[in-house]
Amino acid sequence: MTSLFQDPNHPRLFSKYKAQFTDRAQPNDVLKPIIPDLLTLITPIMVVGHPTIGLYIDGACPGNGTPSAKGGVGVYFGPDSPYNISDNVLEPNPTSQRAELLAVYAGLRQIIFVSMQNKGLELFIVVTDSAYVVDCLSNYVYKWKVNGWKTSKGNDVANRDLIEPLDKMLDDMSKAGIDVLFWKADRSQNVEADRLANIAVK
Repeated sequence: MTSLFQDPNHPRLFSKYKAQFTDRAQPNDVLKPIIPDLLTLITPIMVVGHPTIGLYIDGACPGNGTPSAKGGVGVYFGPDSPYNISDNVLEPNPTSQRAELLAVYAGLRQIIFVSMQNKGLELFIVVTDSAYVVDCLSNYVYKWKVNGWKTSKGNDVANRDLIEPLDKMLDDMSKAGIDVLFWKADRSQNVEADRLANIAVK
């Protein structure tokens, strides 16, 4: 089923074209609370008995780059969903990039929990407004692994300590029958996850 929505050139990217959406389609237009506590992707090619679940993630880091920086993550599965998360980033000197990556980890951890509670779920669409997250995990990571975790300029990959285990986690989840695709959306579409991330740092 994953292939129905998968970008042909980037296997971890959600394709609006493959899902038969127009370019104008936004996550908030097509992720609806059909299942209690979860948002379901509503497309013309829905597979009966195999709903695709959408969730929103965000990282917050007020004071980014300063000694007073605080990090928080937000994960949003739906209105008042028990699977929603608002949590602190428990590491010294957090950054915006690390907060965003830790939000991915929090989201993936919840996806595993949700799939254990709901055995029929096998595909999840993670919506984020972070181009950094989407680029790292759906594009650059494949090149970095081939290049020994060096950038095209020969530098060490920043935040490898988070990106490498996230990449492995995504692969392991896929082998276990839980696939994840990423959808880069505008910040205006990610209000609830942003709210949860910022609550965590207040």
